[in-house]
Amino acid sequence: MVPHKIFIPNRGEIAVRIIRTANKMGIRTVVMLTEAECNTLPATLADEVYLIPSGSLQDTYLNIPLILRGAAFFGADAVHPGYGFLSENANLANACSHAGLIFVGPSARHLQLMGDKMESRRVAMAAGVPLIPALEGDADGIIQKADGADYPLLLKASMGGGGKGMTVVYTPDELKAQLPVIAAQSLRNFGDCRVYAEKYIAEPRHIEVQILADKYGNTVHLFERECSVQRRFQKIVEEAPSPSVNAEQRENITRDALKLVKSIGYENAGTVEFLVDERGNHYFLEMNTRIQVEHPVTEMITRIDIVEQQIRIAAGLPLSYKQEQILMCGHAIETRLCAEDPANGFAPSPGWVTAVSFSSLCRTECFFDKPTEILSGFDPLLAKVISHAPSRNLAIDLQIRALKQTTLTGILHNIPYLLEILQQPAFAGGHYSTRFCETHAYRGGTSGDELPDAVVAAALVYKLLPAPGGRAGYRRLIPEIKIIRNNKICIVGYSQNASVLKINSNGHLFTVCNSEKTDDCIRFLCGEEVCRMPYAVSDHLFQVAYEGLNYDLRFADWLPPCEPVRQDLSDDSRTHLYAPIPGHVVRVVVAEGESVRKGDTLLVIEAMKMENHLTAWRDAVVNRIHTAGGTHVRSNELLLELV
Repeated sequence: MVPHKIFIPNRGEIAVRIIRTANKMGIRTVVMLTEAECNTLPATLADEVYLIPSGSLQDTYLNIPLILRGAAFFGADAVHPGYGFLSENANLANACSHAGLIFVGPSARHLQLMGDKMESRRVAMAAGVPLIPALEGDADGIIQKADGADYPLLLKASMGGGGKGMTVVYTPDELKAQLPVIAAQSLRNFGDCRVYAEKYIAEPRHIEVQILADKYGNTVHLFERECSVQRRFQKIVEEAPSPSVNAEQRENITRDALKLVKSIGYENAGTVEFLVDERGNHYFLEMNTRIQVEHPVTEMITRIDIVEQQIRIAAGLPLSYKQEQILMCGHAIETRLCAEDPANGFAPSPGWVTAVSFSSLCRTECFFDKPTEILSGFDPLLAKVISHAPSRNLAIDLQIRALKQTTLTGILHNIPYLLEILQQPAFAGGHYSTRFCETHAYRGGTSGDELPDAVVAAALVYKLLPAPGGRAGYRRLIPEIKIIRNNKICIVGYSQNASVLKINSNGHLFTVCNSEKTDDCIRFLCGEEVCRMPYAVSDHLFQVAYEGLNYDLRFADWLPPCEPVRQDLSDDSRTHLYAPIPGHVVRVVVAEGESVRKGDTLLVIEAMKMENHLTAWRDAVVNRIHTAGGTHVRSNELLLELV
């Protein structure tokens, strides 16, 4: 029987996704959230909220007894783990079974079998699915087997995922140095130190096949997804179907995916992932035994609700579709909007989103719709934008338009980078590999010092219109306003006639009319462009987004804010190291009195599930350390001193 109430021990956009399908099916939901997230959409949309104190992941979203207590307290009869956290944890599946709860996912046996990359390779081999050659064993055994190996090799943690526990080595010395690092990282993140090394394919495509399987032996595929646009082995753009897969290749790769899952009697939703080399040969990579972040592109081209099918299968119902009933319709593209700085190695960018607005042109999966704090303890995913159109070119164009209409101010994000990707000829032509992000460097995503007309207009409308809710009748002020951006002053002249502004910005003349201002949005007609621009005022900044770019502006008549302590990264003679972001100190590598050379790692901070190595900026001696492993640090907190 379909459950009457689902307990969701997860957060973010996937919690919203599960809630919406459950509502459609008439199933009540309970979402588990920390106190810091009680103002997000999951709390608003769920029928009930299990509010837990903020704390470490081990005390919250990874705490199985806490999850079971919550499910029992609220009378839930099913648990949907979403993705991440405990979604592929056999212990949670077993615990749910023992507690009489439906686990919306595969069995504990399948989670354990396919969650172990080494074991899943053996399953694939037994099923006759092609594999990339690999070296297994302990560190010494891998080093011995690698004697004479064809480098580069890709080191992988057996229980890794999400890009963690992976690194490429190009020489035997790098192999010896990195094996213990990956093993230690794997033990810390996954509780398992096993590592293996496989042949590194230099220019592969990352193709995955979505499957559904019920307890009655019915198994179908929902075609393939292209997931080759990645940074740090993590996907940021996905599409379905793949532009590089022809009909024959699709038949072969989906056949092998079904062959694999049928060989083990798998049940529920899953994704079989492959690497495809330059000759079109495909090799089994791994299997994800859960819902995938990128599942919406498959839903868009098949019109099948994968979360609904997960729930039905877990309840013991047969699949709703036969293979011949599943057809492809059009093309879908998903971009992942992340709180990160593409210009700084994709460093995490937690903080407050001060203004937010998403385009109505596309499907958007997000967990907030108002100013929200993006916490450093979770991954940087803010939202997903999914475009769907009859053709790939139209889907790309729609995606670009939607991203340009998206507003996220107050933090750094990757929308400018996503726009660059979508407009690259290599992407437009569908000719790219997993090295796309390496070979197409980020160009900056800025518009230089010159402000677009719409941004200038928004600033003037904000300054000149009376209190929110006012229309027309601008204030009569001096006939120019000084706008400051990046310490550069832009003098904007204007004249007004009733409700019309005539503006002179950098010698460019244009008009603005039909202006309206609310507490968080400005609307006006700039020339022939209709503009609706959410904005925020924070720390003496006027913040507005336009065509995917953020603009932080000051006005000359505003007092400057008290600036926080910041390190001048261009000053090699500096002595103090401050935390560039809030996060968790994983380890301090050096000791007081120790000599270090430029480039040596001083300490490691984890933020948004990413380890950030802070390195020495010159040859020096560690004078004093102000932090320790296991502590949480705030942004701009003093970490250590060099002499």
